[in-house]
Amino acid sequence: MTTFGKEVMSENTVKTLKRRLRDGQHTIILANRTVDKAPIIFSAVEQYKSEEDITIIHIDLWEVNYFCEAAINLIDSYLLEEKLSIPKPDITNGGSSLINLISFILEREQLLGRRVLLYIDEFQKLSEFDDMSVSESEGISLTPGSVFLRRLRTLIQSQTVTLFATGSDASLIDLFSQYHAPFYKAAMPLIIRGDEE
Repeated sequence: MTTFGKEVMSENTVKTLKRRLRDGQHTIILANRTVDKAPIIFSAVEQYKSEEDITIIHIDLWEVNYFCEAAINLIDSYLLEEKLSIPKPDITNGGSSLINLISFILEREQLLGRRVLLYIDEFQKLSEFDDMSVSESEGISLTPGSVFLRRLRTLIQSQTVTLFATGSDASLIDLFSQYHAPFYKAAMPLIIRGDEE
């Protein structure tokens, strides 16, 4: 584990993340569960805002077990704050609802001239959810989680957005380092050691 990526002292982590935001560098942030990663990321964003307006799309999957739950949480946090309305997610196809919701927000923020940070905590859980329809063209051998990640990768590639994928499970690394994974080599790793926070 320690050979994958760079272990960063806490005093430098915020500066590192700010630089990666500026460069539009997608980043995997791995830390154990005792490390509260959100304040570190939000601090980097606040510092970056002095240079450019940026919006955070924060999806926390810690106590979430379905795509539909993640979509509802995102509606509660982003759309209510922006006083927007959108149809409720489809509980039988939550994955598509979540992708469509992220796409809607990205397009809206782009029209407003803002950069976007897509910050997904416990990112590895996306590969486990199963409330998503899989079309024959996508291959029946793929899991709903794999299909979602493929669609998310395509969406991110087509938009001006920076991804921060955080997690506390080593399987997070697999989603970015295994050859056949949808996010293979799509992000730079950053490892935060719990004894330095």
